[in-house]
Amino acid sequence: MSSLAYWIDASCDQAAGGNFNKYIDEARHWAGRAAAKMRRPSDTDFARVFNVLFKTPVSDNVPFPPPMLFQRMNDFVPENHWKSLPAQVHRVLSDFANNWQRTTQRREADVRIYSDFGKRWRQLPSGEHIDPINHVLNLCSDEEDENGDSEWSELWAGDAFVSHELPGGLPIPGEKHKRVVIDICRSAWTRQAQLTPGRPLRSLQELVSVFGPNVEKMNIDRIGQTLIPRLIFHEMMHSVCYGLNDHDTDGMGTAGWQYCMKLKKGAGATGAESLAYFGLWAALADARPAGQPRGGFTMHRSWDKIPGDVDLVPEEEWDSDDYDEEEKDEAAATAAKKVDAGKWNSKHKDNGAVRGEIKFYTDITK
Repeated sequence: MSSLAYWIDASCDQAAGGNFNKYIDEARHWAGRAAAKMRRPSDTDFARVFNVLFKTPVSDNVPFPPPMLFQRMNDFVPENHWKSLPAQVHRVLSDFANNWQRTTQRREADVRIYSDFGKRWRQLPSGEHIDPINHVLNLCSDEEDENGDSEWSELWAGDAFVSHELPGGLPIPGEKHKRVVIDICRSAWTRQAQLTPGRPLRSLQELVSVFGPNVEKMNIDRIGQTLIPRLIFHEMMHSVCYGLNDHDTDGMGTAGWQYCMKLKKGAGATGAESLAYFGLWAALADARPAGQPRGGFTMHRSWDKIPGDVDLVPEEEWDSDDYDEEEKDEAAATAAKKVDAGKWNSKHKDNGAVRGEIKFYTDITK
């Protein structure tokens, strides 16, 4: 794959109170560490994290279809080109870590990142919104429901979102055709500021230097839903080259550790949030408080057996105009396969993995 480029609007540096690019560097560092650690047979701690997050062992070699969103954005992938889930996860992580560079030319960028809180967006007569600078649409409407809420206002109430629909689907001279725009909302910065008032955290190691051994008392969500690098990681997974999805399982949102725990095999490995948390766990394994010569933070070692149910792709994601019945039947047959389950009770009162508990071990594998 050729090198990919991202562009940062000045509004991001302003919102961050400094160098926003450090957040992207941190997210890419997490991805690189995760890619390296999942390929080390001796790293049993990280293999456990993979097992719990993606509902299958890192040694799984069963071919599995790429994300449906990826195939829609790019090309349909025939079954004889499917890779195993670990191979697909590793490809995305390695590519994100190594294949991106910053550009100062917006039109050259595959991904453009803003934090201007909607100043450039304009509403069309159809109710949709357009970014007239990047020529992308967002299909959310301002039309209010009976409670006075709208899709557009709810979008901005979140932490971030991506837009990639093109007006008429037609190329624009001088623009990357497969471009994605990321908007970082005000709440993302508010949440990070609440964790360490007056001290923006641009890396996980900075957080560890502040909280020291007390990181072990923090839930993974308190860290993950606070640090901007996790958010950047998630949103970059929606770029055209990866096409990872947000699988809304119960209408309760598509972010957080509890959301990741609800995803079955297939949905987990094709979900943007799962890969972002996978990167975060890799960074935690490298982090240690001052005075600790070795070790790192990870998931509790008591929990490494997971259910093997497969969630290939939600039915509503199939487009009958693009995929014939035979392809659907083949996908359904693949979805019926089960992974060796083992004992796992997500509701067990002592299941620290589901709760997102963090443990420090001095003998953690690196």
